[in-house]
Amino acid sequence: MRTMASQNAITDAQRIVKVNKKACLENLCNLIHKKVLSNNGRMPYGYMNTLLEENKKSFHWLTRDVVNSAYTRFKKMKKKSLEITAEAKKPTINKVHIDQHTTEASSNSMSDLIDSQHHCNNDTSTHTGREKGGRPSGSSSTMKRKRELEIIKMKERGFGRRKLMVKI
Repeated sequence: MRTMASQNAITDAQRIVKVNKKACLENLCNLIHKKVLSNNGRMPYGYMNTLLEENKKSFHWLTRDVVNSAYTRFKKMKKKSLEITAEAKKPTINKVHIDQHTTEASSNSMSDLIDSQHHCNNDTSTHTGREKGGRPSGSSSTMKRKRELEIIKMKERGFGRRKLMVKI
């Protein structure tokens, strides 16, 4: 039976090992990310295998799945931190600015209001700039009609009927 002190020592040691593994994975992810950025955003062919082979002796628990999942988490964390910094750089609108804008808008004509509203709608557009994929509209019905015409032509030629041969 273990004493309370030995159990606490074991849990502390497990926490330390876990923290060290996380630190190791974070350093490896930084290394991978630098390599990816230097290679135009793509991981070089065979880089993961060489990385694992180099570090397998030191870190026996390191596998391809562990590194891949750690790197995907790392990329998500980087993306979130970039979004947060972009949000922090956006200017905030205070109440005084809004009040000034509404008093200016009330003195303008109706056409000015429509123009400003149109301008605001253009700023928030989410157009991605690529065309929609898939089959072109109307092509299904034209293909169906084409098949029907081919079937009618075949029937007119006599290919649709089978001749019965009677043996005597």
